[in-house]
Amino acid sequence: MAFTIKDFDQIVADMVAYIVANSSQITDLSPGSVIRSICEGAGLSLEELYVGTYLGFRRHLNDIPANIFDFTRKGGTKAAVNVVFSRAGSSGDVTIPAGTRVKTATDLRFLLLADSLIADGNSNSAASAVEAESNGVAYNVGATSINVIEDTVAGVDSVSNAAAATGGVDEETDFQYQTRFRAYIEGLGRSNIAGLKTGALSVEGITSVSVLEHFPPVSAASVSDGTCTTANGAGTVLIDSAATFITDGVQIGDTIINMTDGSIAYVSSIDSEIQITHSVLIDGTQNDWDTTEVYKIYPVNINVHLYIDDGTAVSVSAAQVLEVQTAIDGDGTEDNPGYRSAGVNVVVAAPSIVTQAVTLSANVLAGVSQNQVEIDITNAITNYINTLGVGEDIIYNGIVTAIMNVYGVTNVDVTVPSTDTTITSSQVGRIGAITIVIT
Repeated sequence: MAFTIKDFDQIVADMVAYIVANSSQITDLSPGSVIRSICEGAGLSLEELYVGTYLGFRRHLNDIPANIFDFTRKGGTKAAVNVVFSRAGSSGDVTIPAGTRVKTATDLRFLLLADSLIADGNSNSAASAVEAESNGVAYNVGATSINVIEDTVAGVDSVSNAAAATGGVDEETDFQYQTRFRAYIEGLGRSNIAGLKTGALSVEGITSVSVLEHFPPVSAASVSDGTCTTANGAGTVLIDSAATFITDGVQIGDTIINMTDGSIAYVSSIDSEIQITHSVLIDGTQNDWDTTEVYKIYPVNINVHLYIDDGTAVSVSAAQVLEVQTAIDGDGTEDNPGYRSAGVNVVVAAPSIVTQAVTLSANVLAGVSQNQVEIDITNAITNYINTLGVGEDIIYNGIVTAIMNVYGVTNVDVTVPSTDTTITSSQVGRIGAITIVIT
């Protein structure tokens, strides 16, 4: 039987009916009587309990099975971007205090993270970081969209963002949460595909994963050796001022051995000809880098590539790749046993970015600001494409739908792209140049 909410009138009517049926001594139940007033007071509280119970079940019932496994819903993240404050003159210092609110024309608010300064002799401040007021992709607004200073600052006339805001991610929907939980259950064995995906998605900020298996394993044809020239106590960065890592063809996933202390690690990123970032050195006597320590880098047979994305407009950082690699490999502790099988080499990498240009003409309602519609269309297309996960195709009709959902748009003709754009499991789609003609 479905749970049914009773409203105030129903609750009071039931109370009155019960009293009439079970008490011959209480006869005055008319509005305003003492007994009626008691029933009505209790009825208000009971109505709140009904509504609270209903909303609680509706919001959390789907979470109960996952909560048994301490599996929580991802709460989303806030978008961020740099803005520049400007003034008409250039005389004197003007400080814009941290916490100053700026916003878009559609009232999407951002907060200044630290004090900003327009120095004497300048008309503009340095680029200043702002963060969205709330989580969500809606705050991934386009360039020049942040143009209103909500908290008046004497001596400051305007604000603008030269680049688009990025990093805003919505809280997981019920469908996304349940899909991730099913993958988690399927991946409890850890070493299967679902387990590898679960391990990657367990890292904060990672929003999508793609697994590419290699049968037979692929081999990176690289080898390098030399001597560490800069100490690194964390055991995660190798620097050799005489090295030529890029020229030598060192690849992500290659094995680094510290020949001096016997520790081992795997290449996470090739930062330059002389620097490599790698997983934490393990199984050695010191597990760090000291100057004059000798190393060798061996090519690796790769069984699985794990491509990860964080939902931002740029590629995932080397630090995120390293964090996921550590989660997949484990560190030998009970808290982090890892996800890969023994003898299986899983290499975490950032997907290559496929930039998608969009060209369109749109018809808008008379009286609607064409400039605002153009901004809203830009934001809608950007949020659609930039929130696609690794390996997800860019669907032509998805672009059209995003545009048609913009207020004021009555029709649209998208000429670029002209069809769906295929994205492989090692790629992720990102927005390129957007050309809009409003008619």
